[in-house]
Amino acid sequence: VLDVASAAPRLEDSRVEVRGLALKAKGDAGGVQLGKAALDGIFVDMAAREVRTGVLTLADASVTSGVDAAGRATLVAALAAPSTSAPAKPAGNATTGVAPAWKIASGGAAVSDVRLLLSGKKDAPIRVSTLKVGPVNVDTAKTAVTVGPVDLSLNLDVVREKDGAIDLAKLFAPQESASGKPAPKSSSPAWSVAVEQFSLSGSGVSLTDQTLSKPSRLEVDQISFLTKNLSTDLAKAIPLTLSCRVEETGTVKASGDIVPSTMVTKGTVDLARIPLSAASAYVADAAAVDIPAGRLGGRLNWRMGEKGKDQLSGSVRVDGLRVTEGRSKAEILGFKTLDVSQLALQLAPLTLSIREVELVEPRAGFVIDAQGRTTLDRIAPPAKKPAKAQPKKADKSEVLKSLEVASF
Repeated sequence: VLDVASAAPRLEDSRVEVRGLALKAKGDAGGVQLGKAALDGIFVDMAAREVRTGVLTLADASVTSGVDAAGRATLVAALAAPSTSAPAKPAGNATTGVAPAWKIASGGAAVSDVRLLLSGKKDAPIRVSTLKVGPVNVDTAKTAVTVGPVDLSLNLDVVREKDGAIDLAKLFAPQESASGKPAPKSSSPAWSVAVEQFSLSGSGVSLTDQTLSKPSRLEVDQISFLTKNLSTDLAKAIPLTLSCRVEETGTVKASGDIVPSTMVTKGTVDLARIPLSAASAYVADAAAVDIPAGRLGGRLNWRMGEKGKDQLSGSVRVDGLRVTEGRSKAEILGFKTLDVSQLALQLAPLTLSIREVELVEPRAGFVIDAQGRTTLDRIAPPAKKPAKAQPKKADKSEVLKSLEVASF
C-alpha cells in the first residue's frame, strides 16, 4: 500500500512462512536446520516508523556444531568471526548522527522442539521442548525494550569432566581476543530492558560426574523456577522460587531473592526424602563402602554474599541410614533417625554451633574374617602410587575455628 500523502509505502496484514531451511557455516563449523517458521499479522508503516507483528512460531529445528580442542563450539566462533564485506553506512541524519526512531511491537514467540547436536555425539545435550515469549515492545528513541512473560521447558545433559570442567560451560566459553585487551566501551546510550517474569517448567538436568573412579549420574527433574520483574537495574532485588525432584523420590523447594549487582542472596530451602545413595560414588573414592539406604530432609535458611555474614542455619534430619561394606554388603553403621536441631554455620570465620543432636536406635557392625582382616582393613582405600613432589602452595582454605553442641 502506498500512502499518497507521504509517498511512504505501508505493509498491511502480511505473513511470512519458511519451511525446510538449511544453513551451513564454512568448513565443518556446523549449521542450522529449520522445519518451519512463520510470522503473521505484519504491519509496517514507513511514514510513522512503526512495525507491528503477530506471534513468531518456530518448530522442529536443530543446531549442529563441531567442537574444537578446547571444548568450545566451532559454530559460535564462526558466527562471531568479523565480516569481510565492506561496512554499511550508518542510517540517520549525516549532520546530527541521530538514527531515525522506530517503534516495534511483536506478539511474542512460540518455539518448540529445538535441539543442539554436537559432532561425534549421538544424543543432543540441550533439548528445548517449548519456549513461549509474551509481547515484546521496542522503542529506539527511548532505547527501551519491554518483554512479557517468558516460559522455558528444556532438558540438559551435563558432564563434569575428569579435570573438573563442565562441558556445557566450555562449549559456550568466549574466545580470548588476539590482543588480550578488553573490547572498547561503546559511546552509544545504554538500553533499558525489562522482563515481566521468567519461568522454567517441566525441565530436567542429568549430571554425569567423571571425576570419580566410578562415574556417577544424578537425575534432577520436574524443575520449576520463577523470577519476576527482571531489568537492567542490577541494584534491585529479584525474587526467586525453585522446586525440583531428585532421583525420583527427593524434593527440593526454595524461595528467596538476590541482588545481581552485589550477588547478595537470602532465602529458605526445604529438603525432603533426598536419597543419600546418590553420595555412594563419592564416598567410595575414600573408602570401600556403599550407602544403600538413607534419606535427608530439613529446612535451612541461607544468607550469602555479604562479607563476614555468610551463614546457613536451620535443622536437618536423616532417616534410615545404612552404610555397608562395598563387597560383602555387611552393615557397618546405621540408625533409625538423626535430628540436628537449630544449627548455625558461619562461613567466615568458619564456626558451627548446634542446639541439639538426637540419635535414635544407632547400630554398628565390626567383623574379623577368617584371614584376620577387620572391617577397617577391608574398607580402607587401595594404596595409590606416590605422586611426584610438587611445590607446596599456601593453603587459603578455612578451617573450623569452633564447634559447639549444646546437647546430645
